[in-house]
Amino acid sequence: DQMVAASREIEDRAYRVGSGTLRAGFQYISTLENEVPVYERLGSTDVNVHAYAFPDTDSPDNDEFALHMVRADEIRETWFVVFDGGPDPENKCALLAEERDSRTFYGFWTYDESTIDWILDYLESTY
Repeated sequence: DQMVAASREIEDRAYRVGSGTLRAGFQYISTLENEVPVYERLGSTDVNVHAYAFPDTDSPDNDEFALHMVRADEIRETWFVVFDGGPDPENKCALLAEERDSRTFYGFWTYDESTIDWILDYLESTY
């Protein structure tokens, strides 16, 4: 529940800032399907939205965000929401967690700029 709340806070922060880049990993396309309205709303602003998911079903229709369908264990096993802060680095925030057992996650959320930059650099260079 805390991780869901942290995810929503990061998404809401990106929406309130209204610019910058948000990258979110959903593990599976089927998980993303329920979140499409939230991410279309975010993408309708000047936030550059990227969603990452392992393709376990057809891609949902959307016109507002970039969908990266990635066949990698790392994407299938992690949950992340990372916001670059837009014009103000003090708005940077991230959640990163690994599913170690079914619906049991181990991870953290952070406002540390260097950690967030590392996560963003990794996602951009890897996927």
